[in-house]
Amino acid sequence: MNNRQLIERYAKAHTEQDWATASEMMASDLTVVYPQSGEVFRGRDDYVRMLSTYPGDLESNADLTITTIRHRKESVYVTTSPIAAPTITVTEAGNDFIVEGVVRYPDGGIYNVVGIIELGGGKVEKETWYFAAPFEPPAWRAPYVQGSTREGRPAS
Repeated sequence: MNNRQLIERYAKAHTEQDWATASEMMASDLTVVYPQSGEVFRGRDDYVRMLSTYPGDLESNADLTITTIRHRKESVYVTTSPIAAPTITVTEAGNDFIVEGVVRYPDGGIYNVVGIIELGGGKVEKETWYFAAPFEPPAWRAPYVQGSTREGRPAS
C-alpha cells in the first residue's frame, strides 16, 4: 500500500470510528499533539484508548466525510455524502499530509480541524491537530471577499 492509499484508509477508519483498523496503520511509538490544549499523547495504545472512550455519541452527531484528496500533479474528488457541511480534505506532500475538515460534536458545536500527519516506514508516526470554532467575518473585509465556504453565503 502506498502513502496515498494508507492515508485514505486511515481517514476512512477515523470516519467510521474503526479504531482497530486505524491502529494497524499507526506506529507503536506514535506521538499526537493538540497544541491548543497542550496535550501530547505518546504511544498508539493510549491514543486509541482515548479515541475509543470519547464520552459523546460521535456516531450519530459528528459526521466526517472525505471530499478531496490532492496529489502534487492530480486531484481526485470523492463525494461520499450529499451534505456539504461535514468535510475532510487531505493534501499530500511526500510523507506528510495536511488534513482539513469540519467536525460536528455531540453538543452541536462545529469546529474546523487541521491535522498534519507524518508518515514513516509505512505507518503514521506523528499527528498534530488544531481545532478552531468558526466565527463571523468582520464587515470591513467584505469589499475584498469573492466568496464563502459557509452555508448561507454565496460561494465563488
